[in-house]
Amino acid sequence: MNVAGANWAGPPVYVLICTATDLTILTRTGTSTCDLSNLKVGMPADGAFSLSFDLRVPDDGLCIAAGDQGQVEAGGACISVEITD
Repeated sequence: MNVAGANWAGPPVYVLICTATDLTILTRTGTSTCDLSNLKVGMPADGAFSLSFDLRVPDDGLCIAAGDQGQVEAGGACISVEITD
């Protein structure tokens, strides 16, 4: 998985893997569905950062959250899996 960001005000940017499966749930629950023990840290240079890590996406999907320490800047994206028979 490659997570990239642009236009961040400054370092660090924390990236979390969350069990939320859509942005509505992620927005409502904040970091309570996120694995805080598996924190990734990006250090933006000129506002941009890129992180690469291995990730297993469960059948029901997951979300990735990113934000600065003060939670002034935050973003999220969700990955869904379509299983066909």
